[in-house]
Amino acid sequence: TQGKACLLADPNGSGFPWERGNLRELLRDLYAMSGLRVNPELLNEENCHLGLLFGASWAPACVRFVEKLKKTYNALNDENTFRLQIVYVPSDRTEDEFNLFRSQQPWLSLAWQDQTNHHRLRRYFNVQNVPTLVILAPNTYDIVTHRGVGAVLRDPEGLNFPWPRLLCRDLEEDAEGINDRPSVVLLLEDAHVDLQVEGVARLWQVAQEVQDRATLRNEEPAVLFFYSLRWTDPGAPPGQLRKLTEIDTPGPHLLLVDVPNHAKFHQAKLPEPPEQKANLMAAFRAQQMGYELAEPDFNPLADLQARVTDMLESYAVNGLAMQRM
Repeated sequence: TQGKACLLADPNGSGFPWERGNLRELLRDLYAMSGLRVNPELLNEENCHLGLLFGASWAPACVRFVEKLKKTYNALNDENTFRLQIVYVPSDRTEDEFNLFRSQQPWLSLAWQDQTNHHRLRRYFNVQNVPTLVILAPNTYDIVTHRGVGAVLRDPEGLNFPWPRLLCRDLEEDAEGINDRPSVVLLLEDAHVDLQVEGVARLWQVAQEVQDRATLRNEEPAVLFFYSLRWTDPGAPPGQLRKLTEIDTPGPHLLLVDVPNHAKFHQAKLPEPPEQKANLMAAFRAQQMGYELAEPDFNPLADLQARVTDMLESYAVNGLAMQRM
């Protein structure tokens, strides 16, 4: 367990040894807006996702977000169909603050007194800030996304609900998260379309492996994956990244970017084309006979998965020679 965080949250050690606990057990005591206790089976309705809202009345951002979330909640649910059930996990300082804030929320909540469960849930999902909205899949409680807050703000009508996060994203279209955690970025702006397709496919395979390992630990991946397929305005995320890293050559380029770690990056070395030592006589004879010499096939991304995996393992275990952006 995260011993230091547990000790700070529970200095008397009442919850020692601070086991993470079973999620269904942690959500067994639920209360409606009226204060009445409700059956936890409400969380198991068919095709109904579960949202865990970690918040606090003392945080202005939480107060503002609850107002926006209510509109999304009403857009997704009606009298006959519930697509999203929400449980409020409070971090309010006093019971009076909790009761006042709770009265503004139309969904379920945990009891304010159940501080041990609140802490266990925060630890279960590694929640560091409020507000945080975690979306879980129906019945299985598999994590769909930890980033429900941003999803609600971008999609208040819930048109793309449940907002699954793509494993590997186009940096130009969606750069969310690149400032928050290490990210692998594959720059393919000048590559032939076939090489772009292959490069993205190979990057997806590594991203899927990282995702699968994180899912087994019930966590979000520690590393994000992005690609860029075309030159953009310097103000767009790919343009900003090239400017910061001073990479202005065609590529392809493979980067590990760690903005939270003092904005550092590492550029992996990809294979370079072999030197073309032209055989002038062979070329002349081929031209006389009416055909062209075939250029040798070269694929700089042939071992991309291995290079990304090696780069991540080296970074995690030994660190890499990272340059400051």
